Amino acid sequence: MTTHHAVEGLASNPAAPVGVLLRLLALDDRWITQRISWREKLPDEVAEAMLTHPDRRVRRTIAESWTVDPELRARLLDGPASDALAVACGPMPYRIAVPPLLDRAGVPG
Repeated sequence: MTTHHAVEGLASNPAAPVGVLLRLLALDDRWITQRISWREKLPDEVAEAMLTHPDRRVRRTIAESWTVDPELRARLLDGPASDALAVACGPMPYRIAVPPLLDRAGVPG
């Protein structure tokens, strides 16, 4: 097993603390970022860090994640156009139902 495999496992580990996940995001590794976004429960601090990350590729992983809450994905609609496009494409997992965005997503309040 390589170090990279161990880090992938840590990113997927439901017991990994928030601080560890935030440090993994800082590694600037797309595969690790995807593994974090696929977690069944994304901690609020980690989700916020991903939603406001300066790299659009990190934000796009939220839009493409089938496990992330639809309200979280909808928050990307308020950002740059590239984020809205990623939300429009949405997650496309194989044979997994993804909850749709709410009807009010993207509608100015």
